This record gives sequence, C-alpha cells and structure tokens, in this order.
Amino acid sequence: MSETLESHSALFPFCGDAKDTACIDATAEVVIRERHDITLVQISRTKPDKEFFDAAARACGGDLPAEPNTARPVPNGWLFWQGPKSWVVSVDATSGPKLEGQLREELAAEAGTVVNLSHGRTVVRIEGRGAWEILSVGCPLDLHPRSFKPGSCAQSVLAHVPILLHLVSDEPIFDLYIPRSYGAWLWQWLDDTAAGS
Repeated sequence: MSETLESHSALFPFCGDAKDTACIDATAEVVIRERHDITLVQISRTKPDKEFFDAAARACGGDLPAEPNTARPVPNGWLFWQGPKSWVVSVDATSGPKLEGQLREELAAEAGTVVNLSHGRTVVRIEGRGAWEILSVGCPLDLHPRSFKPGSCAQSVLAHVPILLHLVSDEPIFDLYIPRSYGAWLWQWLDDTAAGS
C-alpha cells in the first residue's frame, strides 16, 4: 500500500496544519507572516544576448532588470536582478506553472536555464513601521528610504542567514526570500527581535 506524502512549510512547527499561515503580530507597528502563495523561478544564461532578453520578456510579460539590486513588476509578480547573468521571477502560485512552462519554451532555443526554486525557499513578509527597526538589527544594508527605495532588492544576510530582500512598497512592506533550511531558525529570530523591539 502506497503512502501519500504531504508537503509542509518550513515553518510548520509554528503554524501546525500545513494550510495555516505562520504569523507574528508583535505590536501595532509590525506584522510578520509567511507567504505560501509564491512560485519562484530562476533563469540564467552564460552569455545573455538580445534574443535571450527578448525571449525572457515575452515569457515574463516584462523586461529583465538590467541594473543591479533592482526589481521590476510584471503581471502577478516581480522580476529580481540576481547577478549579471541571473534573475529570479516571483509570481503568485496560480500563475506559476504557466509561467514556468512559457519560460522553458521560450528559453529552450536560447540555451537558457530555468530552475524552479519554490520548494527551496521560505518567503516571509514584514510590514509596518517597525519593519525597518527589526531588519536593521540583523541586516548590514542601509535600508533608509533614501538609499533603499521601493523596487529595490538585494542579496544580503539577516542574522547571518543569506536572504534576498525586496522592498515591495514604502508602507513599508518587505519580502524576505530565505533558504528553506534556515526558515524556522530565522522565523524564531524574527519573533524574538519583534518581541524585544
């Protein structure tokens, strides 16, 4: 008799049922919650050329960001610059399978690489006025609004954990893309830091 395997969030210990969403509402200043509604796909090519960029734009519905540490909105999500030859597409989970298929189809002829990262990342949203204070405790980036504006993204560390940090809007709303194996540990750090802020 075969068993059915269930997929659980990396934050399962904090939210119980896999359908629940882990959430920290430490104060009126900040809310921290996990996002389950995301598909992440990395695209890259050793020598990107015009044909590659055009093919990626057709699949994503927008041009790949050319400037380091920037994000660009696309239908149902965002495109992140990850390096000179690498980008990450983040879209809602309902659009994800179609987008991944389009990327594979469009980039096959351009020798592009398409990798689904969804199960390897935990995505956490931090919103509210207290977000800057919490992030500044463990992140070396200058997150002042004059330096890190909406649409900015950066690969950095938070409490020594590698992350991709994205400022979605100036409310502020930040999304953190965390390696799954560090998800529970960093969630506990966020909880402790929020409680002490």
